[in-house]
Amino acid sequence: MFRETLKQCQDSRPLGDIVDAYESRRKEIEGFFYDPSGAPRADLCTVRQDCPVCRSDRITDADSYAGWPMCQCGECSTRFAKLLPTDDTLRDFFAMSDAERAFVTNVLHRKADARSATITSPRAAAIEKLNPQGGRILDVGCGSGDFLTQLNAEKWTTHGIDLSETAVEVSNERGVDHATVGTIFDLDDLTQYDCITFFGVMCRLDQHIRVFEKAFGLVQPGGYIAISDVNHDSWFSRLAGERTSKLVPPLHPILLGVDSIKRALTEAGFRVTEAGTPGRFDTVEVYRQAREGRMRSVPAAVIELLDLEHAADSMAIQNLLVNQQASEHMWIVAQRPEPAQP
Repeated sequence: MFRETLKQCQDSRPLGDIVDAYESRRKEIEGFFYDPSGAPRADLCTVRQDCPVCRSDRITDADSYAGWPMCQCGECSTRFAKLLPTDDTLRDFFAMSDAERAFVTNVLHRKADARSATITSPRAAAIEKLNPQGGRILDVGCGSGDFLTQLNAEKWTTHGIDLSETAVEVSNERGVDHATVGTIFDLDDLTQYDCITFFGVMCRLDQHIRVFEKAFGLVQPGGYIAISDVNHDSWFSRLAGERTSKLVPPLHPILLGVDSIKRALTEAGFRVTEAGTPGRFDTVEVYRQAREGRMRSVPAAVIELLDLEHAADSMAIQNLLVNQQASEHMWIVAQRPEPAQP
């Protein structure tokens, strides 16, 4: 399935402009967030004194990640960049970025063709199953609207919010009902949603408990929030370390795990109903990078197993990762409890 999807993407859409958009984006990040010596610009960031997920002040220094100084929380074990860009900094970066529209259209939207069968469509199907009657849905960090436009338009009123004005423009152009520039804290507390989604955005949001407390006030009693992000407790992330291309500070400064998100949700008042790592592509990515010589910590015996893509042993590895919540993508659902009956 993975190879077939990738081949269809390559056959239908040349990848040259996508590569160019990535390269332009990388250069703009370096020029904006780093000083001439190559050090991160502390003046654009908040220096963390506590954990952005659980608010604990039991933090210690950790190994640097992609050139950024890192910390680790002694309570929830989350690793995060000591310097976290502020919301104003991110707004300024997106506003000045000449590559932003090319990145949103050529990477986020067009890459969605390859992601649809494995990520976007399953997310939409899970939300439809979670709330089959539909209703009002808010996607925090909506990007180019790929997820929201997958939902049944007859059942759902779609709302998105993002710090990138360009992403919001593209979302509205593609048919999202209401997409606006800002953060979840810019939303009116009187507005109520049946579902709120955080897809690929928790890795860049500071003060998770505060974010979830805000979401608690925005979602209807009995309503849900759903979270999907990269699990940095996964086998792939632990093997790849900072060589993973999944998350790189400063735009993705928090390396998440399932347990830390569950803890923050519970403290904010939600009841966690689902939590796991259903993704099964760790083995594909580990195999590819190991074969290319970019990951040298994979035992030769494991490489031999992964050579046999459909072998029972390879499937057993994947199933083991999922069962131990050690696969790459996390999926978490939480519900705002209904008021107690008198």
